[in-house]
Amino acid sequence: MKIVQSAKNLITEVTTHWKQPKEGEYVSYKEFLYLVIGNGTSMVASWTGSNLAFSAGCMFVGAIYGLKMLDFAMLGIVNLVMNYLFSPINMIITDNLGSPPKKTMRLINWASLVFLILGIGCFFIPQQYFEGFMPALPQVVGSKFLIQVFTTYYNILVLKKLSPKFGKYRSWIIANMLPYILSMLLLTWFPYNALEYHEKFWVMHLFFSFWGCFASCFNQTTNMQNVISPSTTERTKIMSYGSFLWSLFPSISNVLYPVLAAVAGGMTNINTYRFVVPAIVIAFGPFSLFLVFGVKDRVIQETQHKPQIDMKKGFKEVLKNKYLWITNISGWIATFSSGAVNIVNMVVIYSMRQDWVMGITATIIGTASVPGMLLAPSLIGKFGKKRIVLVAKYITVLCSFLTAAGVYMDSLIVIILSTYLSSLFNSLVSIATTAMNADIWDYQQYMSGERLDSCMGIFGYLSAPITTLGAMVVPYLYGLVGFTSDWNILYDPSLRTSVFIITVAIGAITGLLATIPYHFYDFTEEKHKKMMEELKARAEKKEHEAQTAIEETV
Repeated sequence: MKIVQSAKNLITEVTTHWKQPKEGEYVSYKEFLYLVIGNGTSMVASWTGSNLAFSAGCMFVGAIYGLKMLDFAMLGIVNLVMNYLFSPINMIITDNLGSPPKKTMRLINWASLVFLILGIGCFFIPQQYFEGFMPALPQVVGSKFLIQVFTTYYNILVLKKLSPKFGKYRSWIIANMLPYILSMLLLTWFPYNALEYHEKFWVMHLFFSFWGCFASCFNQTTNMQNVISPSTTERTKIMSYGSFLWSLFPSISNVLYPVLAAVAGGMTNINTYRFVVPAIVIAFGPFSLFLVFGVKDRVIQETQHKPQIDMKKGFKEVLKNKYLWITNISGWIATFSSGAVNIVNMVVIYSMRQDWVMGITATIIGTASVPGMLLAPSLIGKFGKKRIVLVAKYITVLCSFLTAAGVYMDSLIVIILSTYLSSLFNSLVSIATTAMNADIWDYQQYMSGERLDSCMGIFGYLSAPITTLGAMVVPYLYGLVGFTSDWNILYDPSLRTSVFIITVAIGAITGLLATIPYHFYDFTEEKHKKMMEELKARAEKKEHEAQTAIEETV
């Protein structure tokens, strides 16, 4: 009887608050459902698309087309230098919703003209003089200049035309979905094998860069979570329960993708990337429009507020945010394990030689996040975000020892168990840090008076030398044991074990070091509540002043 009564109470609650939120909250059940559908399908499309990446660990460029790992390490140095030029421009355009101050816009126009000229000019420089550093260096640099010019004015167009109605984040879903799919087809169907190695490298870089211009259509999950409610408690609940529900969607693709890939010839067959990946993206991607038409942005700000942020002011204000320093420093440390192979998948492919098993293992491991997601609101409410992050991170480090044992035993079961436990506690970290980031966005507005969400990306600009160095560590260590461009060496048990031990050791060390910054995080839930009350009071005051001015004019 209790079960029946609980079910009736649940039905009553849902129907009562289907369109009208509970007292003291902002999000109705209907809007929450739209958020779940939109985020879930976006995650499927994004995860499937991530199997294509211009990176050392991507089978499309590594196992199929044979691009060398160390060439990507050198590419990282090129990206480091050029991102110093490009990133501030993109951030300022986004935070000003496509309409920067006139002086700033003039600088952007002049910079774009220079980039255009340099980009075209680079294609006339012989590439052979740079082969000792990286293949086709001038052409890679030229393509980056040209892509940046395109990105600048495309972003301005999208934000000017769509942000007044759909806001800063939902605009990208509408504008980028179709170009994302079309550029993916171009990327996968181009006949690269007809080209010399250096030509293949820069052409693939160009196509991947162009495709990446539109990737934001499926990457708005975090942004929408951060602005759906001004209440940190409600946001945490939405992130926790929502994450559980929309994480079920990728489980579909975790099973579907390996099976379809096996039918297409396996993970190392080009047909997987020409047919399977686009088909899944096309099937699920359009449902992300639920985010556009069913979910609202709720930023505490006066109705008629128009941002006018110049580069100097925007970046200066962001760099004052100590909580951004804490979270970013932790993230920088973690980059030293980037580029590592997926041990579970590599065992399945190169030890068991059963690609289709990837779907089963991915599904098993995927369920690990469920308890963490469901328990997160109560645990965070009781212990706070900071404590949850630290404890969970320490436990994931301990799981590394279990993984190492599984590697030495050549036991897939032990490796899956360790990965399962790591995933479970990482889900707690994910919920807690996502909630932290949303609070930090609010804190930035409290400090500076503006939503500088994109300008916060300046930390990526600052971290570029660190992340570039970090990205070279794993490929370098792999190279010491003979793992470079020939993935077939993973069929050798001894070499495979060496690769796996390097992966485990780097992950454990960086995971432990990444906990240190969080010991200095003191932005409590109570502090956030008081801050949001102050922001609301400020917005109401400005609205009153604006209304008074209008009445006096009349």
